[in-house]
Amino acid sequence: KKWISGRLGGLKTRTPSEDVVQVFGHSGNFLGSIQLAGLRRSSRGKVRQPFVYLHLKVDTVTYHWVLSRQSEEGRVLWWSDSQLEDAWDADFQEILRQAVKSCYEHNLVPQIEDGWKMIVENGRKPNLPFTVGLCTATMNRLWQLKNALPLTLVHAYPFKDSCRVHVVDMGSTDGTLEWLLRYCRWAIEIGLLRVYRAEEKAWHACIGKNTAHIQAQEDILVNVDGDNLIGAGFLEDVCKRFQDGCAVAQYELGGGTCGRIALKREVFIEIGGYDEDAFPMGAQDTDLVLRVKMLGKGHHKKVKEPSLSQAILNSQEQKIENCVLQDGIQKWSQMNAKNSAIFNERRSKGEIIRNQGQGWIGVPVKQWMFGSDGELKTIDRREKNIRVQKP
Repeated sequence: KKWISGRLGGLKTRTPSEDVVQVFGHSGNFLGSIQLAGLRRSSRGKVRQPFVYLHLKVDTVTYHWVLSRQSEEGRVLWWSDSQLEDAWDADFQEILRQAVKSCYEHNLVPQIEDGWKMIVENGRKPNLPFTVGLCTATMNRLWQLKNALPLTLVHAYPFKDSCRVHVVDMGSTDGTLEWLLRYCRWAIEIGLLRVYRAEEKAWHACIGKNTAHIQAQEDILVNVDGDNLIGAGFLEDVCKRFQDGCAVAQYELGGGTCGRIALKREVFIEIGGYDEDAFPMGAQDTDLVLRVKMLGKGHHKKVKEPSLSQAILNSQEQKIENCVLQDGIQKWSQMNAKNSAIFNERRSKGEIIRNQGQGWIGVPVKQWMFGSDGELKTIDRREKNIRVQKP
């Protein structure tokens, strides 16, 4: 079996006998063994009697740990002196393999080689010149998210000290939150991924995107729709654009990538985020870009690089399947036309700042995380919302 260790990187285990498991490094070097004497499991796979001991020697360091009773088949926790020492995860590799397979099936390129090497070697690249927050809002799109997010996490991992991925489940009923907490737990625990949940009954693109963006505290915020693949060189490219004086960068090339927009957090707050006073879908991304350009604080760059602009496509019917339809509108194209007209009129009046009449942008969320004891907990993040001030 293959594992990701928070402390040791990539590991492999083999079972030569009933009571011994051998442990190897990612390159195949023998590290030590696990003694299984006294192991008992419940019907759900949880360890009931944690009399399982690990003895490893890595370089000049020796580890003696005991297995936690919170461990499961795809998730192993090691303790020493009442302190959590390490967590081994096998679940993430399962979904990563599925995501890579799906990527090729859609004629896309996963580009995970460099990122995966960093993960198994427990390495990292030098910090980015800016901190970067990748912001995703989703509702009932697990079929896309599970094929895109694992790749994003691999691409972001080499810069985990200066990049964070923020995913907001806006109220899905398709198991999105449960999937995130099980299969992406490794990324949550190392601080690379933050997961939030709102309790909305329907999808509104501007509300969802604002909710994700206001939770991110990084210098540069990037909207990454749940169907987008950022690519291995994306984060470095974004930072280079802003070092060159860019105010807003849009990585649009082909279907599904219009919303891949990067801008400074301070600018996002200044213009009031995405305009929530509109129909649920359509034209919101173009409007955001044009309002940033109207500020005159830097140039706009539309990046047309195939390796940085990939997406798992959906139909126009799927775009609005979770929206509340109104005013006789039944198609995405109709919503898009309506919103285009609304936003054009507002920009013609010089209305750069939006959402001024409602105070808060986005909606309250709870952040889901794992404590130092491995237990799941939530934190109310309402206080992190940004109040849009009237001029």
